[in-house]
Amino acid sequence: MLITDDFIMLNIPKTASTFARDVIKKIYRGEKETKLVKGMRKFGVELSPVKELLLPNIKKSYSNAVDQHGIYDQIPKKYLQTNRQIISVIRNPFSAWVSRYTFESWKKNQFPERVLENKKHFPNYPNLSFEEYLECMKLEKKYILQGLELKPGVELSGTSIQFLQIFCKNHKEAIQNIDHDFMENGFYEKYFPNVKFLKTENINQDLYDYLLTVGFRKKEINWVLSEEKVRVSNKKPWQEFITSESKQQIIENEWLFFKLFPEYLETV
Repeated sequence: MLITDDFIMLNIPKTASTFARDVIKKIYRGEKETKLVKGMRKFGVELSPVKELLLPNIKKSYSNAVDQHGIYDQIPKKYLQTNRQIISVIRNPFSAWVSRYTFESWKKNQFPERVLENKKHFPNYPNLSFEEYLECMKLEKKYILQGLELKPGVELSGTSIQFLQIFCKNHKEAIQNIDHDFMENGFYEKYFPNVKFLKTENINQDLYDYLLTVGFRKKEINWVLSEEKVRVSNKKPWQEFITSESKQQIIENEWLFFKLFPEYLETV
């Protein structure tokens, strides 16, 4: 979680949020100083500071680690009581699933009981096809829910549960009350704060455009448009992984996300 005088940034893993965070820190800490910025400093004009909050990863009950993936419910009240906007980065769900698959962190599962469970359902685990991986990740849901129960008839993938964890007010209550009518029955207004979402697919331009709105000048941040991405895991285009079967699985897994961002349904 990043805190600046202008906004609060929450970040979802594998969405190019590392890139966005690095760019923001460079700008606010003056690590990419243009002549204009140097001139501002010469005359005593300082850029706003940026703070990075490393917080307990409460999305995982089995981990005591702290990390940068803080959630809305962890934002200190003193910052919520200001006019800071909340921003984040979202990614095409099809691309995101492929990225997680090719990044292969799921193969490094250190919990023997979960490995045994996965092997029971998938004898070749961890050597899974993309379609098998999508099915396997459904087994992760109960660990992410941490004892919470979804409403009868409601199925959510782990990534959708994670989205609710990160962005909902009172996220535990929200997870237990979400249903398919959440956009019409008052749920959205009650639990979702106003968040400005940038998109991974256009992150350089989106981040540049957003920084202009908070007062930076083009000369200060033109370099953002050509800054290279970091930690790119896809070795080939994500479209090559998507079959008609995996497309349907992802649509079913991510019904919540597609209701919020229906434009992504047209990308495959």
